[in-house]
Amino acid sequence: DPDPGPSLRVYGDGRVQVHYPHYMLRAGDYTLQLAPAELNQLVHSLISRGLAEFDAPGVRRRKRNLEARSDLFFESFDAVTTEIELRLERYQPRDGTAPDRPVHKRVAWPALRADAKRHRQIAEIQDLAAAQRELLSIMHRTDLVRVD
Repeated sequence: DPDPGPSLRVYGDGRVQVHYPHYMLRAGDYTLQLAPAELNQLVHSLISRGLAEFDAPGVRRRKRNLEARSDLFFESFDAVTTEIELRLERYQPRDGTAPDRPVHKRVAWPALRADAKRHRQIAEIQDLAAAQRELLSIMHRTDLVRVD
């Protein structure tokens, strides 16, 4: 199926585009306009969750190390891969050591929901799952307008 699945795009002017593939109940394309304050809150929330500095290889290493010490075998079949891409014209790292700079961060994490349930002790996975939930909440808003 050439349709890649559900997607959400939020632009710097607050414009939101939502796509649901044909096999979903809400199939089609939708739009929404976020107020400037709402857009700012969303961006600050994603930054506060560490998305701009997310170290996927490091977090995966920590996860593997924890799993290696466990006697439990776990595998998630048919898991969805969550992809979040963040592009900011200006970003000040949380530690304040570097000047404002542009950032382009893409995080792809398979089975994020399952990992968030299993690895509550890994804050970065919990933050990534919270960012996912926040973005998904936009996709479920009742004020989305269908685009024909």
